[in-house]
Order: sequence, then structure tokens, then C-alpha cells
Amino acid sequence: TSRGDQKILRAIGRTATVNAAVMATALTGGAAGAVGYITGGAITAKRLGDGIRNDDEREVAKSLAVYGAATGASIAGQAV
Repeated sequence: TSRGDQKILRAIGRTATVNAAVMATALTGGAAGAVGYITGGAITAKRLGDGIRNDDEREVAKSLAVYGAATGASIAGQAV
């Protein structure tokens, strides 16, 4: 696969990880939203840390933008 395909597959994997954590928590009666934020935060922290360590401004910006968009969408979805 091309590098672009690999990036898309990794993004799908990260999204699936967060969704699985939220679903598992919701099914057990836990605080699903909190688990989603924690899982997404952990993934973002790793990407952000990698970007800072590698002095990769693009990765830093992308990790913050993706987390911000996902969190905003989650808050909007819960409000509805």
C-alpha cells in the first residue's frame, strides 16, 4: 500500500480504538464519554509528544486539530 493508504488505515484504527472503548464502557453502564475523552487524549498525547520530540510542527498541529474536532463533535453529539 502507499504511504497515504497506511496513514488512512492508522487513522481508522485510532478511531476504532476510541469507539470500542466508548462502546464497551456504555455496555457496562460506565461513563462512556469520559472513557472516550481519556482514550482519545492518550492517543493525542502520544502523537503530540512524537511531533514535539521530532520537531515536527505539522504533526503537532494535526494532532491538536484532530483532537479538537473530535472532541467538538462529541460534545455536539451528546448535546443533541
